[in-house]
Amino acid sequence: MARDEDKLVAAGGKSRPTQAGGPSCRCVIGSADGESVFLHKQEGAWSLPGFCLPPQRFRFFPDYVPQIQTETRLRWGIKATVLRHLADYDDRHFCELEVHQGSVHSADCDCRWVPRSDLGGAIWVDSCGCAVVDAWLRDTECGVAPPLQAPWERKGWYDEAVAWITAQAQDRGLRLLEPIEQIKGAWPWSSILRASTTAGRWFFKAGYLKPPLEVQILQKLSEQWPLNVPALVAADVERNWMLMEDFGTCDLEDLAPRHLLNAVVTYAKMQVKSVDDILSWIRLGVRDFSPTALMQHFRALLEDDAVLSSGPNALEDHEITAAGLGAARLDEACDRLASGKAPLAIMSDDFRPGNIVLHRDQYLFYDWANTVLAHPFFSISYFLNRLPRPAHIGPAEWRNELEAGFRTELAKAYLSAWEHVVPASEAMEELAAVRRLFGLYECIRVYQDIQYLEPGAPWTMQAIEYIPRCIRFVPGLLDT
Repeated sequence: MARDEDKLVAAGGKSRPTQAGGPSCRCVIGSADGESVFLHKQEGAWSLPGFCLPPQRFRFFPDYVPQIQTETRLRWGIKATVLRHLADYDDRHFCELEVHQGSVHSADCDCRWVPRSDLGGAIWVDSCGCAVVDAWLRDTECGVAPPLQAPWERKGWYDEAVAWITAQAQDRGLRLLEPIEQIKGAWPWSSILRASTTAGRWFFKAGYLKPPLEVQILQKLSEQWPLNVPALVAADVERNWMLMEDFGTCDLEDLAPRHLLNAVVTYAKMQVKSVDDILSWIRLGVRDFSPTALMQHFRALLEDDAVLSSGPNALEDHEITAAGLGAARLDEACDRLASGKAPLAIMSDDFRPGNIVLHRDQYLFYDWANTVLAHPFFSISYFLNRLPRPAHIGPAEWRNELEAGFRTELAKAYLSAWEHVVPASEAMEELAAVRRLFGLYECIRVYQDIQYLEPGAPWTMQAIEYIPRCIRFVPGLLDT
């Protein structure tokens, strides 16, 4: 396709959309029959239709899915779901939508359906948009989805999920009160839908097919902790689908600090109980993140040039050499941690206040998709690193030291549940050892997920870019 940005700018157009506090979103919308693309024409040039998204602290694209659907419906009368996050250029997001019904009716009369055959010599407002459409056309003409593309990022999946949810309601003598809503999507980890029935609201979650399957984790946890995990209405284990009862939105980030103290104790008790049944967790496919396994994974990572040398955060040769030379120190630190008194236990690798709610006077823990078998104190270390922070501090900026106040109080509360296994003085020493190894843990946590993600997708590239950042933290953490 031809590009003529200079011509447009000279005529008063802009090659970059203005933003009103939030990122911009441009949508690739193909017609249901695949023969046309919905485009905006400005000053004789084409662009993808779009809008500004509302400000969010973390600008987490999957959370924008409901707003994208609303804007699409109100602006153009198109009912659609968000399929894929195609690209992110400095907070200019590009995504693909699947049309379910509707036609253009809005005041934005410069938007229209354009036959694919007319795009060959088109002039584009924005070279980024042109590149995204070029890639999308190639993908759709191929007709074969990449092997690692998530099922919910493919056309037809939403209708299949809606049919399954509808059947579950009918089997229970219930009716759906309104159309099923897409709550989160356009990323490889999961898709979340919401259904309102005559018996209350349900949430549907589909997770990616990597071990362990979250639906199996929840089924097992509910055997001993039914009030502390989401209640399942129905499940399809083979597809890792589940319907959950609504557990509300009273998450711990909005509650008094005492709730955080009580919640970490409850979570630790769940971990303690898992120690008695480790073999059954292993049979479910829970991955080994023991100190010894972390080092094995790290040595494999040091041989993976595609990860270490990719992207804007790529390691320099001298940094890779230094990481290899420092592996001996990591070995020693991992050996010392492995010889401690705390046994291996299960842990969710996204244990944080935002994934805990107070529901019917109980602390309910959700999002167990990435459950691993590890030294349990990595849980509280992760939790402390992801406590609510001032707006200028990002959620992934973690630190090693325990602050004198509330963080230490949280750590001691968590460790109190392990006192019968690890005396208090030794527990603090083991936690300090875990904190020093947290950079290693973060490397491996992300590295192990890459094999399940679609190559080249935005989330895959973000994961790859994060790993070198973690490796750079490792030496400094060991010295604390």
